Amino acid sequence: MSTKSRAKYRAAIIGLGDMGMIQHARAYRSLEQVELVAGCDLNPQRLEALGHTYGVRALYTDYHEMLEREVLDVVSVCTCPDATSTIVCDLAACGWLKAIQCEKPMAVTMGEVRRMLQACEQAGVKFGVSHQRRFLKYHQKNRELLAAGAIGDLVEVSQSVWGDSPIPGW
Repeated sequence: MSTKSRAKYRAAIIGLGDMGMIQHARAYRSLEQVELVAGCDLNPQRLEALGHTYGVRALYTDYHEMLEREVLDVVSVCTCPDATSTIVCDLAACGWLKAIQCEKPMAVTMGEVRRMLQACEQAGVKFGVSHQRRFLKYHQKNRELLAAGAIGDLVEVSQSVWGDSPIPGW
C-alpha cells in the first residue's frame, strides 16, 4: 500500500520545550504521512504557542486526559528525564499506541531504562531514542580528540541547536 493511499499517522508531543516545540513539531509537520493532532505540557503558554504555530487544537496539561480523549499512533516524549520513565510506561500500557519517540536523556537510572524497554516490548510498541547527532562530523572529531587525550578529561558535554525558530520570540 502506498503512503498516499494510507491514512495518516496521528501524532502527539508531551513536553513542549525547545526540542518538543521546535524539533519534534517541525519534523512531524514536514511528513506527509503524519498529522500532529495533540500536545501536552504543564505550561499553558507553550500549549498556546503549539496551537498558534502549528494549528494543533487538542491541547492538554495532563497526558492521561490526552490518552483518554485522543486516538494516537505515535507520541514524542520530550520531558525532563525524571518524568520520562513513568510517562513512557503509561503510554505503552494504554494498549493501542504504535510507537514512542523519546528525547534524551531518556532516564535518570538504568533501572528506569529497563522498565521503559520492558513495557514497550511487552506492549508491542516501537520505542526510539533520539541519538542521531552522535554521527555528525564535529561530534566524531571531538570523540576522537577525547580518546586520544588531546583535549583533557571529559567533565561535561553541552550542545545547542542553532537556526531560525519557527516560533516568534523563541
